[in-house]
Amino acid sequence: MSRFCFALICAALAAGLSGCDDGGSMAPPADGVPPDAAAEVDVGRDAEPVVDMGPTPDMTPAPDMGPDMAPDAAPDPGELCDRWPEERLEPEPWGGGWSPESGDLPPALAPAADEFIVAVLPDTQIYAQRFPDAFDSQLRWIAENAARYRIVFVSHVGDIVQNGDARDQWAVARAAFDWIDDIDLPHGHSIGSHDVVGRYDYPIDSSCAGRDPGRMDCDATEYKANFGPDIYGDRAWYGGASPSGLSSYQVIEVDGMALLFLHLVMDTPEPEVEWAGEVLDAHPGALAHLTTHRYLFDYRLTEALPTPLDLFPSGRFTQLTYNVGDQGLVYVDGLSANELFERLVAAHPNIWAVHCGHVDAEFRQASTNAAGLPVHEILVDFQNLADGGGGWLRLLKFAPARDVVEVITYSTTSGEVRRNGAGFDHAVDILDDYRSAAQPFLDGFGLDEATVDALLAEVRMPGDLQDEYYRSLYCGGQRDSRFVLDVDFSAYIEAGGVGN
Repeated sequence: MSRFCFALICAALAAGLSGCDDGGSMAPPADGVPPDAAAEVDVGRDAEPVVDMGPTPDMTPAPDMGPDMAPDAAPDPGELCDRWPEERLEPEPWGGGWSPESGDLPPALAPAADEFIVAVLPDTQIYAQRFPDAFDSQLRWIAENAARYRIVFVSHVGDIVQNGDARDQWAVARAAFDWIDDIDLPHGHSIGSHDVVGRYDYPIDSSCAGRDPGRMDCDATEYKANFGPDIYGDRAWYGGASPSGLSSYQVIEVDGMALLFLHLVMDTPEPEVEWAGEVLDAHPGALAHLTTHRYLFDYRLTEALPTPLDLFPSGRFTQLTYNVGDQGLVYVDGLSANELFERLVAAHPNIWAVHCGHVDAEFRQASTNAAGLPVHEILVDFQNLADGGGGWLRLLKFAPARDVVEVITYSTTSGEVRRNGAGFDHAVDILDDYRSAAQPFLDGFGLDEATVDALLAEVRMPGDLQDEYYRSLYCGGQRDSRFVLDVDFSAYIEAGGVGN
């Protein structure tokens, strides 16, 4: 999605600065389209595979850079940064007797008897298009381990498929989810833009489209045929869908605690938000988790990089990031991320977390809701990896007795637990890929191609700039792969019941 990020430089600083073409001749194209593609790009089922903004790194595993971890303790990002770079290649911290080839979690990370897991699936679009075995492995692993690890729910952040009209891709997704359908494991899906945009060979209603007119199926026909309300209406845990069928909610109970999962369509339209508010109002005693597709962004443009690359801090999508590069809201009446937070998330204080995808990154932040409680906002997406995502998924280990949720990133294809900082090399690849789309803009700020090449080469080589950039990425803990969240479960539940 994010090849357009450097175009933000022009949008933010265009006044009085050279190198910015007001005509937008170099504005990078919409989600998932390479900059050298024709203006009219065919994203139908016969198109060449297109990976959203993906760099082409080699397949060498990223070096392990996590700290030694005691059982039931997440890494300390400060300690990790103190160790960098001398102990970048440290030994496995899990102790003897465990191997990734086992397909098991390290014993230290497995839930105790009073704990349980909610799994979060990042964007699977490239799996559906090109790597069906990886898609299958994720749901198969969940199904095979649901009982012993107490996996109670699975949430998908959207962009299930790459091409919304490609029925072969939907068949891949449907077959993968059959693993958990067969054991009646509760789950839900958000709709991403790729799930409703394509070259349809049947008439579609595109009247809802804020962008992609003529290619956006407002009825989400293929999504509904495979994952819509008619598929789940007889499941006890399926609460229902919005009148459009684009959003849904699920309710389960674990050890006496009610859990509500809201899955909202990308750039949620006004009627969907109103419906979601009604659902939350009707479940004041439930701990609520919201999943949508586009909400946070992280382009790895940190303070360690030269101006103007350091001017765009990560966080919720803003008007600037929507407007540049043809990344406007996909629905004509869609709400921005900030509007969604203010109107729905902050106003319903039993929402403890928001998960999203859309942008290849691991990023998190905490915002404060109307009750003064933190809302944990979490972005997770690995679609730009050479194999479409590395098999990585998120496991949220709930420990209500300790008021914590421990977050683990696990690969069902390699069996590895992802350690903090392991995404550093990929982050530099992402920067290089972004640059290729925005070099004409960078020229206007004195960052010509040779200068940027030298900068990226310096970041890739051990030295002061690499150390500074690494620390700017990971020392705050916002891009960790494994971390612990303090969650006062009773406080969210009680706050949600106020006024009801």
